[in-house]
Amino acid sequence: MTDFKQKDFATPIKGTKGKRRLPLIRILLFILLAYGFYGYEQESPSIEEPALLKEIKKEESHQEKDVLIDNRPRKVKKKKNDFTSNFLALQRDKELATKLLDVLKSQNPYAAIYLMVDGTSGEILAWGQQDKFIPGEAPSYLPLNSFPAASLVKIVTAAAALESGRYSNHTQIPAIGRSVTLYKNQLKVPKSYAGRMVTMEKAFSLSMNPPMGIIGLKLGGKRLISAAERLGFNRHLAKGVPAASIYPSPADNFAIAESASGFTDEITISPLLVAAIIRSVVSEKGPEMPWSPLLAPVYAPAKAIGLNQLPFKENTYFGLKRMMEATLKKGSARRTYNNPEIFYPYNKKRLKTGGKTGTKNVGNTRYEWFAGYAQDRKDSKKTLILVCLHMNELEGTRASHPAQASALLINHWAKNYLKW
Repeated sequence: MTDFKQKDFATPIKGTKGKRRLPLIRILLFILLAYGFYGYEQESPSIEEPALLKEIKKEESHQEKDVLIDNRPRKVKKKKNDFTSNFLALQRDKELATKLLDVLKSQNPYAAIYLMVDGTSGEILAWGQQDKFIPGEAPSYLPLNSFPAASLVKIVTAAAALESGRYSNHTQIPAIGRSVTLYKNQLKVPKSYAGRMVTMEKAFSLSMNPPMGIIGLKLGGKRLISAAERLGFNRHLAKGVPAASIYPSPADNFAIAESASGFTDEITISPLLVAAIIRSVVSEKGPEMPWSPLLAPVYAPAKAIGLNQLPFKENTYFGLKRMMEATLKKGSARRTYNNPEIFYPYNKKRLKTGGKTGTKNVGNTRYEWFAGYAQDRKDSKKTLILVCLHMNELEGTRASHPAQASALLINHWAKNYLKW
């Protein structure tokens, strides 16, 4: 019996040429099956993806896009909460500082610096700064000595006059021409002069230039410089903070009159020294620099620094305070402090308030000052020192006078610091 062997289909059969060919019927069947399968795929209905699967794919697609976006370099913006926390971290009284910042924004100055100091201890309670309408996180303006002192230097002139013993608040001074100008012919008083006269207190409170210039000429440059230095000008501190405020020696008589009236941009001052001068007048002591342990040493001293200057006579301080009070009652700040909607009537009765205004145009910038104080009549230890400086472009920007800001801040301070 012959063994059966499996045929090798890969080997050609004898008697045929080339490779083995499939029968014709097999080819036809293969074509029909392929056509049927293709037709079934085209005609069969598509099965829709479940909604959950669609959502998962959509979410994965978004996540991939987010990853791509997150990997791109971009500028990180500071959050509002970051500014607030950084700002409040440098404030002794956070509630007062929050109110101060609100007032600063509402007054709309192009640039500004506000300073509130405890009148008893000299510690900085709150501050606020603004540049190009944007609040700042650090008080870089506080120690700068480059701001024109403007009519704030009338405090120096009045102090020198009272200290000399030749003048009192009621001394009559010639008032020639307009109050806001200063010309040489306004300083020449004829022997037979019978024109307008004003008291030194009125000249101070209304910030009149010619009468204060005449007083300066009578006193002389040396007396003016002596009074300025006793108030803290030209003093270089050991650590250089703040930088020395400058009261230069007048070159001639007209320069003396300019210095006495503040009609010059050569006398410059820092906001810290302004606060020190006001506190010196109120406390009737030599000036001390405001301080704060919360601020960096480049902005303010960490502790009180006395300037080792002898105080003025008691009558000098008394006269200066009377002049500052007149500034608010009937002088250059009267519109603000006599307005019950701005300065509350019950605070007007409860507090002793005083101050000095100053305005100077330098280049394209208008500098406006208010420096003053508020003291509780029932407890003199409850005293606030304020300094408000606005800087605006002469063309294009306007803001409320800083006296208005000071009145609003006094209202808030009195509400929180006085016993009612």
